[in-house]
Amino acid sequence: MKILAECGAWKPAAWVAAVALLALPTVSQAAPKAEIKPATIELGEIEEGGEYERYVELTNTGDGVLTLEDVKTSCGCTAAAVDSDVELKSGETQKIRVSFNSRNMEGGVTKKVTVKTNDPENPSIEIVLKANVHRSVKWEPRYVSFNQVGLGEEAEQVVTLEADKNLDLQVSEAYVRGGLRGDKDSKLFSVEISERRSGEERDAYDLTVRMADKRKPQRISESLIIVTNIADKDTVKIPVRGEVSGRISFSPSYAVLALVNPGEETTRDVMLSASDGTFKILNASVPESPVRAEIVPDEQPGRYTVRLTYVGEETGANGVKQLRVETDDPDQAVIEIPVRYQTRVPAGDSGVATKGPGN
Repeated sequence: MKILAECGAWKPAAWVAAVALLALPTVSQAAPKAEIKPATIELGEIEEGGEYERYVELTNTGDGVLTLEDVKTSCGCTAAAVDSDVELKSGETQKIRVSFNSRNMEGGVTKKVTVKTNDPENPSIEIVLKANVHRSVKWEPRYVSFNQVGLGEEAEQVVTLEADKNLDLQVSEAYVRGGLRGDKDSKLFSVEISERRSGEERDAYDLTVRMADKRKPQRISESLIIVTNIADKDTVKIPVRGEVSGRISFSPSYAVLALVNPGEETTRDVMLSASDGTFKILNASVPESPVRAEIVPDEQPGRYTVRLTYVGEETGANGVKQLRVETDDPDQAVIEIPVRYQTRVPAGDSGVATKGPGN
């Protein structure tokens, strides 16, 4: 040992002193320690659609400086925020605000917020939020689905709307809306409203959504609208989705051209094919739009590509139009597919569009 070498001779007293020095406890490095209270937030019985806010406290019970590095939530319905940048000295506390939106939820709900710090022993701490969500008004199914319906096939779906007895539920009107903006009466569906059924705790209506016998192959993207007498649910909107299948299928069902600069060109291909036999495309165009459509025959019979081309117009130009494909198939003489085009707005520009989505 260095101490003994410097002494130049064996001295028991010096050796004992050296061992004693080595045996002394070392001073541990200061470290932060994160504690959160409460670790579980109990909201109890709450109403669907409400927003709820609670606070928890993050405390540094260690010796070093505690740094809050990140806060993550388990879903978009839950959020967490801190009022300022957080670096906590020993013994300091900072509040974390936790908010929860119960929209479209029902029954027992558990959500989590993960708090990450520089605590070396426990870098991630979970805050658990629990609630029992009561829906005074609800409907089943949540989405109306008509998948792969044939041209001559009967098709209908029943939606049941329920409400707590004390609300005295009344359905005055129900219909389906379609169109690109969802603002047109549907030509494909009709809705039949049943008499009200009264149970011990809830009243209910059955709404039969029926597809018209006269139809053409198409993708379905419409909405069932139910008008009631309940203030916060006076208009219930339920998605209606699916497809009336024909011999000719196409992809994508909604063609979005890439965002471009003025003068820049972009293309997008739409593929069409027949499940049996062959067909011919007689014409393809996107009327009243700057988008060009070119028919590209495929080497395989019964398959085509329609290539869409858009050259960016003035800054902010954009629109949604219909690709119109004319064929020799009697059931699908005209196939219409929405097409969106848009020109980029440079940074610092006012961003005023010269053409809107409806143009």
